[in-house]
Amino acid sequence: MNKIYIDNYNLSNLTNKLDLLKSLLVDTKEIKEIYSLNGIYRLENNNLYQLESAFKSEIEVKKFTNVTFIIDNTLVTRTEVQSQLPLDYIVVPTLVRKYKKSGLTMYVESVENKVTSFYFEYNGKIDFTNDFFKEDLSVFLNVLL
Repeated sequence: MNKIYIDNYNLSNLTNKLDLLKSLLVDTKEIKEIYSLNGIYRLENNNLYQLESAFKSEIEVKKFTNVTFIIDNTLVTRTEVQSQLPLDYIVVPTLVRKYKKSGLTMYVESVENKVTSFYFEYNGKIDFTNDFFKEDLSVFLNVLL
């Protein structure tokens, strides 16, 4: 699924604003991201996946209400791993919070209580002229900006 990022957003501002989005929080889970010379893995719900992205990144830049968005269309595949991990790796425990408004979902990832990333995903075609998409996005933007 395509990820939508707000360009140049200061992540330190986000922590204080998450309480205002409590009513939209639908899930919180801990995952483990595992980095090795053989690739990137994710341990989620006791299942181990290797993450592989397409060699060609497809990035779009869009403007909406004076905000610049970066849409990452890079295809990332998850392959379940049945064998063991490589010998040398680093594990990063990550808390993922999921906020949802209709078809738009915001993911906030934190490591050691510090927000490290956040992005949106949309069920459907990302279209900044679509009234439903704009309305859902505006709910989040009114809090975030």
